[in-house]
Amino acid sequence: MSTMGERIRLIREELRLKQEEFANHFGVSRAFISAIEKDKNKFSVDNLCKLLVDFDVNINYVLAGKGSMFNNVKEYPKEEEMKKWFNEMVREEFKKRGL
Repeated sequence: MSTMGERIRLIREELRLKQEEFANHFGVSRAFISAIEKDKNKFSVDNLCKLLVDFDVNINYVLAGKGSMFNNVKEYPKEEEMKKWFNEMVREEFKKRGL
């Protein structure tokens, strides 16, 4: 299981922000963000709230690694489910055409 620091790093990377850009958003240093990502430091409650509000991050993901990284993200079916659905659709279409 990933740590909170690792999850914050993944969020930052998903947002395509460098540590310095991310740090500027929170009014902290790049070294502070580096320490957070290495689990040597923690975000304040205010900065954690800013992360959640400004970037629409899922609090369950940040704190416990549960659910999607961001809120309001459409969950897409897994590849196997898509293959099954597609095969069923093709079979139905062949059946309609008497093939």
